[in-house]
Amino acid sequence: MYILDGIVEKENRFVKVVKEITTGEFKTYIYGDGQVGNRIKHQLEYYGIKYDGIVVNQKYWDSNKDSICLERLLDETREKINLIIAFRGFEPKSLETYRNNINVIVDMDWWAGMDIIEGQGDLTYKWVKDNAESLQGVWEDLQDELSRKTLLAYLNQKISADYKYLEEVRQSFQYFDENINKMSDHEVFVDCGAYDGDSAVDFIQALHRRGYDVYDEIISFEPDPENYEKLKARELRNHTCIQKGVGSERKTISLSQGGTNSRCSEDGELCVEVDSIDHSINGRRVTMIKMDIEGAELEALYGAKDTITKFRPLLSICMYHKRDDLLTIPQYIKSIVPEYRLFLRAYERTTTELVLYAVV
Repeated sequence: MYILDGIVEKENRFVKVVKEITTGEFKTYIYGDGQVGNRIKHQLEYYGIKYDGIVVNQKYWDSNKDSICLERLLDETREKINLIIAFRGFEPKSLETYRNNINVIVDMDWWAGMDIIEGQGDLTYKWVKDNAESLQGVWEDLQDELSRKTLLAYLNQKISADYKYLEEVRQSFQYFDENINKMSDHEVFVDCGAYDGDSAVDFIQALHRRGYDVYDEIISFEPDPENYEKLKARELRNHTCIQKGVGSERKTISLSQGGTNSRCSEDGELCVEVDSIDHSINGRRVTMIKMDIEGAELEALYGAKDTITKFRPLLSICMYHKRDDLLTIPQYIKSIVPEYRLFLRAYERTTTELVLYAVV
């Protein structure tokens, strides 16, 4: 199959729908003032789309902030309003009492068009068409039907922002897929972007599901000081915690703190050390490497070349932070170890948590 034949979407429906409702007679509000609400705000501003404010529920409302209390607004207004959902887990039934006060609820994949905010470029149909040959190469390297369906679902959802595509292929057990990860009782797991140790715990649980109670070592890299303290507090057995980021070389960078989304930034409030896996590991045996490092995955793979070529560990690499990662990460992995077999899995209904597995 030629990959373009599986691309049925041509435009971002989220942007199209919001443009339509904001030019109508009813006011439009972003529902949620967290990270997602802020991202949607910037996205609308990028497209020159005007909105009328940000609303939150009564229990989250602070009169000292710019947000508006949703319940108060709905109780007081005589006109219907439009709502753009800006948080995970929205339940339509939560607004059932006010259904007659609401014109349109826009609940779409707000992550699909977010790359423009990070300066990496939006994944559009034009981008897919311009890179069709390279995407075809990735498609042909994928080893099973679910991987190929996942790639098509991801591309169609990134273009359209329609939730339906990834909902059909999303899986469980992120980073430790039982049909891909063949584990033993002598694993050495390198966790890049360890956060508070949640993936380390998932690793141990994955071993338990396979009947193993022991492992050789967990090596966790986490540069964010707050996350690092939580990571150490886990007190896991045979656990080496390294307060560094991973990259292609040893250097100091600026980091913007954001919990699970801490990332490199020129105006970041922290200075943190980054080092390569090859230098940090220094020739030690490795059986698994996981990376979720906010767009630095390719650089980190460069810095792990010797480790990867020597030990050929199972790789679980996030590749949703930058659109070009869909091309460059599989290409680089295959260039250093052609024997790697590639699998692709998605773990959220949004266009996040897309993981490439490489297995020898």
